[in-house]
Amino acid sequence: MTKSFWWALFYLYVVACQSTPLEKQLDNEVFVAVREDNKTITDDTIRELFEKLKQAIGNEITINEQKISINSSTTEGNLNVAGNVSDVHLTDPSSYVVSEAHADMQTLTFQLVLKYKELNVIGNYGLDAENEMFHVIGGGKFSGNAKDISIEVGCKFNLTLEKTLQMEYFDLNYIVRNITMDFENLGGDKDVTEVLNQFINIALPTIINVTKGDVQKVVNQAVRKYSAFLFTGMTVDQLVGYIYDIINM
Repeated sequence: MTKSFWWALFYLYVVACQSTPLEKQLDNEVFVAVREDNKTITDDTIRELFEKLKQAIGNEITINEQKISINSSTTEGNLNVAGNVSDVHLTDPSSYVVSEAHADMQTLTFQLVLKYKELNVIGNYGLDAENEMFHVIGGGKFSGNAKDISIEVGCKFNLTLEKTLQMEYFDLNYIVRNITMDFENLGGDKDVTEVLNQFINIALPTIINVTKGDVQKVVNQAVRKYSAFLFTGMTVDQLVGYIYDIINM
């Protein structure tokens, strides 16, 4: 979802840039981002923005191909996963509810909590996974269903000497309270596949927690890549104007 979200944001950015943002000089020490039309970014602004983004995200996200590489080491053991997914379809990615939204324009800090009742995914996979207890190879179709999902996002910007925005950090956390997966041809035998799917669904909560650090690392890299493109050279006042231009489309 992250890559598609940033593409949606980029698309809206290009359209919004057709209007001319206002510019103003910021104080060197203390500032509050208020445009000449008295607009600033508030909690409600963040809520309105993510309601608007639903239109750009749409009802389905498609991933043509994505490689997967996970190497995790915990007190419970090591887990090495190499594989790929392709022709993946995630349904209803825009069905989220904005549970919490906070904007602090004094510190340029933003927080957001999105909640989903349910998400479904189907696609193709290839997998080679092992730890101290097992080694599994598989490939074929897969499907998944997740319910009661909470995604927490936080980020902070700094100002450069030129008074332009630079992302200081991006934090991601997520909780999935109910999830089931089904993989065809996992282990190369029908009976083995059934047993492994049962094992995977029992172990999924632990797997999600163990791999969370790797997922956060990948997301951080993607966010920094896209944010560098979107925000490089942008002033606080331009950010305010950009967000309101999107909301008012």
